[in-house]
Amino acid sequence: MDARIWENLVLGLCFVVVVVFIALIKRHRSVMMGFTLFVPLSIFLTNLSAFFIPKVFFLDMPPPTLEQLIVWTYSCFALLAYAYGVWRAWRPLREGFKRKNPFVVEPKLILVFAGVGAVVNLFAAALPYVPTLSPVLFKLGLLIQLAFLGAVSSAIDRSDYGRLFLAIGIFVPVGLIMVVTTGFAGMLGTFMLHPLFVFLFYKRPRFWKAGVFAVAVYAFFTVAGVWFATRGIIREGHLVGLSTADKVTTFFGQFSNTLDFAVVAPESVRMAAANRVDLSVYNVLQVAWTGEKEPYSWGRSLFIDPLLALVPRALWPGKTISLGDSEFINRYTGMSLSNSNISVDTNITFELYANFSWVGVVVGLFFYGYLMARMELKLMTPGTSLTLMLVLSLLLLGLTSGGRRAAAMMLELGPTVVGAFLLGKFLESSRFLRLRFNRAKKRRRRARPSVPIHGPKRAARPGEGAAAPA
Repeated sequence: MDARIWENLVLGLCFVVVVVFIALIKRHRSVMMGFTLFVPLSIFLTNLSAFFIPKVFFLDMPPPTLEQLIVWTYSCFALLAYAYGVWRAWRPLREGFKRKNPFVVEPKLILVFAGVGAVVNLFAAALPYVPTLSPVLFKLGLLIQLAFLGAVSSAIDRSDYGRLFLAIGIFVPVGLIMVVTTGFAGMLGTFMLHPLFVFLFYKRPRFWKAGVFAVAVYAFFTVAGVWFATRGIIREGHLVGLSTADKVTTFFGQFSNTLDFAVVAPESVRMAAANRVDLSVYNVLQVAWTGEKEPYSWGRSLFIDPLLALVPRALWPGKTISLGDSEFINRYTGMSLSNSNISVDTNITFELYANFSWVGVVVGLFFYGYLMARMELKLMTPGTSLTLMLVLSLLLLGLTSGGRRAAAMMLELGPTVVGAFLLGKFLESSRFLRLRFNRAKKRRRRARPSVPIHGPKRAARPGEGAAAPA
């Protein structure tokens, strides 16, 4: 096929993907907490934005290579497969399933989660590192993001904007501090699109809201471009020795000085996408390398490596599986990235291709979408315990980026599950919260009709049960 025709077909597929997901939201009249449907956005940004943006704004592009066309094509079909997986999993929503937002059941959880998440993010790094316990503690920092999402959805369900403003008042300062102390956008990066996504589509999705969200995504790329231009002030050590307040004011002073009208130009947006947001360059190199010079994993890295990753380092001192994906990328692209210099995180499409080529990407994203949708449906099911709610929420939040290497996800999600389980059990026993989760379960037990021991009563025969004659 001619490369120009193939390129136009890919562009058409991109628009089909966008329309399919808008229709999916309209049909179910909600994105629920946004976990499931934020995944395709993440994958679209990391696999297709460097292609889609210049095409939409008619910017010049070099002729695409065969490998690029293959990556863009399987990414589109994989996202459509993901949508079909969600469609299958959310069948109960189309049949009248009555969802129950856990943050509406117990709104106090918003401030509890925001407080715990803030403390973990600000102070956990100062504690001595303990190989087994520290990862469990650090993962509870995700609670501040969960509280923000819960506050947005609760505000829409209950018009409870007071808790939303309090959650924002905790989230934003902590996010600013984390940015200037770590040099990573973190909570103030792509995640900021998630609360807006929920705010727009949690209830009564409309087509005009899709336009508002598209403008927000465009603004995200402009801000990302400024961030990439100014983050060197942190990573090169120019803020070392300053107080936290001075770090924040110095960095964001430099950040605001970099903002100008040029950053909103489509060319600047394209550069921001190509600079760091779009990671398809690794997928492109993988297509040229894997299968030709490196054999496919055929499921080993996808199913066996995650089990090995769970083995504690105390039992396996020479454990080679780590959170950084650089070595994994080197193996399947022929690159020579160094973990000491940079740790690159690709989404799940890279892992799936490394195992089963493009067919694995398409089939794998179908199951990814199905599992995400089923977990989120369970999260919104009435009667879910607080512990299960916490485990599901943090798992879903950890997977919304579109996944990554399976072994690295296991290393991250294992501590997440343990930390969520322990915190959930503690909160369930807390008298301060007086959790309605537990009270609702008790009421259902009391209301459950009892079954007669001797079987159902037969109808009374004529004359039976009448008063005896005097």
